[in-house]
Amino acid sequence: MASATGRGCFCVWGGWFLDPDDAAISKYVRGQARDRAWIRAGLEAGILSLANIEYRLRETVMETDERRRVKAAVADDRNWLDHAST
Repeated sequence: MASATGRGCFCVWGGWFLDPDDAAISKYVRGQARDRAWIRAGLEAGILSLANIEYRLRETVMETDERRRVKAAVADDRNWLDHAST
């Protein structure tokens, strides 16, 4: 049994879990190679939703340079995902 408690986390069988799309946002901000590999694996497996990530990024507080870097990485992954599915 699962119940949503708001954006970012949910309860399943008495335990709290971070939403995978929110985890991806933190990984985009950190921006290390292993984070990008984690994101792409999640996108490829259908665990992550790039549309949800892009929507949530609009409300995520970041420094200006971080926002530019994250937007570029998301655009890069959208391009990669579009080419991977063809």
